[in-house]
Amino acid sequence: MKPFTLLTATLSLLCGITACNSDSDDTPATPTIVLTNPADRAKVDLTTGTTTTFGWTAVEGISEYTLVMSLSEDLSSPQTLPLTDNPFYLSATDFDAIAGKLGILEAEQRTVYWSVTAPAGQPAQKQVRAIELTRNAAQPSAIELLSPEENALLDLNDAQTAIEFSWTKLAEITQYTISFSLTETMSDPISIDVGDLGSLRYTQVEDFDDVLSELGLQPGEQKNIYWSVAPTVENPQIEARIRSLRIKRIAQSLIRPEKGSSIELLYTFGDEEPPVPVVFEWGDHGASSYDLVFSTRQDLSDPVTVQGIQAASRSFSHAELQELLIEPDAFGLKRYKPNTLYWNVKANGEWISDEPGEFTLNGMMVFIDRRNNGQEVHVYRVANIQTAGYEATWMADDLRTSYSKDGQDLTQLTEESGNEYNQFAGPGRTYEGQADAPASQKIIPAYFQQLNTMYYRCSVSTAEYLSTAEWKLPTLAEWKALFDAACQTCENGECFVLRDYDRYGPDEQGNPTFDYTYAPERDQWNTWKMNMGPNGHFCYGYNTYIYFNWTQDFSGSGNSAHEIYYAYDYQGDSSQNGKFFYFWSVGNPPYGPDGSTGWWGTNNSLVPARLIYKGR
Repeated sequence: MKPFTLLTATLSLLCGITACNSDSDDTPATPTIVLTNPADRAKVDLTTGTTTTFGWTAVEGISEYTLVMSLSEDLSSPQTLPLTDNPFYLSATDFDAIAGKLGILEAEQRTVYWSVTAPAGQPAQKQVRAIELTRNAAQPSAIELLSPEENALLDLNDAQTAIEFSWTKLAEITQYTISFSLTETMSDPISIDVGDLGSLRYTQVEDFDDVLSELGLQPGEQKNIYWSVAPTVENPQIEARIRSLRIKRIAQSLIRPEKGSSIELLYTFGDEEPPVPVVFEWGDHGASSYDLVFSTRQDLSDPVTVQGIQAASRSFSHAELQELLIEPDAFGLKRYKPNTLYWNVKANGEWISDEPGEFTLNGMMVFIDRRNNGQEVHVYRVANIQTAGYEATWMADDLRTSYSKDGQDLTQLTEESGNEYNQFAGPGRTYEGQADAPASQKIIPAYFQQLNTMYYRCSVSTAEYLSTAEWKLPTLAEWKALFDAACQTCENGECFVLRDYDRYGPDEQGNPTFDYTYAPERDQWNTWKMNMGPNGHFCYGYNTYIYFNWTQDFSGSGNSAHEIYYAYDYQGDSSQNGKFFYFWSVGNPPYGPDGSTGWWGTNNSLVPARLIYKGR
């Protein structure tokens, strides 16, 4: 009976167990977020810059996941990161930042535990894996300068001198700029972009000598300079290192002006301070005297020579150089355009340099008009105009002379018709022939007196009286060409590039007189430096009035701040009744294609005059 009882008990136990398992199948198992990569105990070296890929098996119904990292396997004191994609790519820079927050030191190797978790309340089991992590090494905070060494001497006269600047490159910097300065604070530097290179080498010392020239060192001069390398794109986290150098420039027989220099001669008006003199300097060869030679030819033929110089330099005022080189007709330099000149020095009859120096010389932009055997001298500004399709040189002031080119007194000349009208009128001068007219109509107003402009009768002889050998009264075609070119540069054909703002815009009290809709900014006026304004129109003969194109109307009609009247040469063109140019600027060019508008005049008119350059 005992064996049967034991079997019965065993079967009863098995049935109980089966019944319990059947009951547990009614409750679903909790899903697990399975980690797929990186593999457990994977090695990640952040110094290589490699991106780490995190992947997992998503659980149905769960859309949001979090990356959890910790130095403990139980994921205590973690750093977390929302996961936006599966797989998720974590850059080396971001991974390094998380490692730093976990407390891992730079370049340190540690085990980092990680997991992917679901939001709170979402039933999901997590897995935990480990990563053997190596953090980035500490990055340098400055670009270290390698060579030349601090305070090294570079003598550019030594053919064996190697000129190479080198520095350490930083991983995060791809563009570098090297700078040179005369000050330790690196003020007013000469900067050179070198791209992603870690060095700058000059294969020819002359190239680096040019850099020193830009810094202001003289040929043969030895001086301390400073250099530094920085990211081309400013990075405040990178400290700039600075080193000094002792530099000696290439010594030259001809020291200054240096080859390729440009010299612009300036006229000194009134109480102005004269400009700094121009200095020619050369190496001292121990001669008792030197001859300084200038020429327009590289072989120094047909020269202008300054002899008997007792020192190794010669200083010239701007006026001296103008008289020496620009004025003489025999030398033939262009008066108002750049000239290329060559120079050298003779010591004891021998050239001190195998090659001449070279420089560009620009003469003074003035016309010094001497008449009546030099008793009357006037200085006029000059404007050299170069624009698309037009080039000319004009006087940039109104003519003021009271003498003809051959010395005749214009105040004494009369018309051949017998009318006793003066050919000339100046500030404060009354006009003859209008005895019945009020005095206010016979005197130039105060504003025009301040301009010191003279006014001339438009007769057949006007051009002959006023022109000189190199300057002449413009023809109507030349006036038209000027205004065509000016109007093409401005909106609405306004020609503001010619007009002096202060003379044209306001009245005598400074109040604006503009009655047109388009008025440009002040700095757009007079950019051609012609200094033109509405200078007035005097009528004689059949008319009994004088009027000005300003705010006060002396005639009772006809005034406008838009009008401009200047004498022109009409000789040889009998179809033109006018003797001066009339310009109305609003909206359109100042004349019609047949010349029927834009000019007007009578035989009995006085107007200001400008001359145009026709000389060399």
